[in-house]
Amino acid sequence: LEKEKARDPETYAREYDATFTDAVSSFLPSESIESCVVEGRVEAPYQPGRYGYVCAIDAAFKGDRFVACVAHRVKDRVTIDHLAAWEGTREHPVSLGAVLPKIKTLATDYRFRRVVGDQFGAEPLKHAFTQVGLEFVEMPFTVQSKGDLYGNLRSLLVDGNIELLDHAQSFQTLEPAADG
Repeated sequence: LEKEKARDPETYAREYDATFTDAVSSFLPSESIESCVVEGRVEAPYQPGRYGYVCAIDAAFKGDRFVACVAHRVKDRVTIDHLAAWEGTREHPVSLGAVLPKIKTLATDYRFRRVVGDQFGAEPLKHAFTQVGLEFVEMPFTVQSKGDLYGNLRSLLVDGNIELLDHAQSFQTLEPAADG
């Protein structure tokens, strides 16, 4: 218990002392996030033969960002290597035809063959990624998997075991939302 208290006093107070806390601010402490950002790093280049890279997407077409993230892991440490985002609107949704070649270029640059995403739009995404020579792996977002994913993310952040890109710079320029 002392180890948990030293690691994350706010969570300890909430979980073990039954103290009410602000759930949003305490879930992902901003100071933990800030301490994991590698200042000035907007991309980590491919390192031949050193790591196995993975790509995950959060597909969105209208009013949100379609995001692709490339990362690698060494033991318990995760490094975000590349982020790409495309933002669409109702009038000009993100064009999958414009995004796929860019993700294919990432796959070539970082040597991955699979892209992981949630179940929303999985069937058309599977077909589309197959057309550019990539496999789309559906990872359903369920109550259980969300808890596991967010819990793992929180642990990585609080323990300082994730290297984040300087995301303010990563999203300064978004790719065009549509073809042309």
